[in-house]
Amino acid sequence: LADRFEQLVQLVTMIGDKGELPIAIALSNVVTSNQMDELARVFVTLFDAKHLLSPLLWNMFYREVEVSDCMQTLFRGNSLGSKIMAFCFKIYGATFLQGLLEPLIQEMIDNADGVSFEVDPARMESAEVLEENQQNLAQITQRVFNAIVSSADRFPPQLRSMCHCLYQVLCKRFPQSIQNNIGAVGTVLFLRFINPAIVSPYEMGIVEKQPP
Repeated sequence: LADRFEQLVQLVTMIGDKGELPIAIALSNVVTSNQMDELARVFVTLFDAKHLLSPLLWNMFYREVEVSDCMQTLFRGNSLGSKIMAFCFKIYGATFLQGLLEPLIQEMIDNADGVSFEVDPARMESAEVLEENQQNLAQITQRVFNAIVSSADRFPPQLRSMCHCLYQVLCKRFPQSIQNNIGAVGTVLFLRFINPAIVSPYEMGIVEKQPP
């Protein structure tokens, strides 16, 4: 049974002469949308175990980029490439993300009774001052930004490789837009990785208790 399983893994992770993944691509073409998450998990697990994660990412990302007319819409849908990226962020980036954001978010929760970040006048308490809340929000935003920038050396190597792979794919698809390609990687990183943890820290496992 173990030998048959290994043969199946070898078949799924087979790489063609031009770097293509014929079986993996064929599977991705026939699965239904509600099976995408499971297929993404299986693909990442198998290819990573065989030290072939980069070829998987290249092929799946290129399929996504190839059909895109502009970089602003990349990885916004429920494609397999998006699912694979999300799974990689989850398994390789969870510990990093918690270490990065938990101290800041927990501090906000602990001081919730004394400091307000609400800047919508319609939702503010009567005793709150808009200018003070705006200043509070600007200060915490700057602290989060500084923490993100200063954490570059701790960024997980698997995600670093994934971002580099995405950049290479973008440069092949949009060779005249090098600076925009760098920005596109940053946009994907923030929207798909960092922003969900800021918006929903409890659901993402950043903090142990639901913020008020």
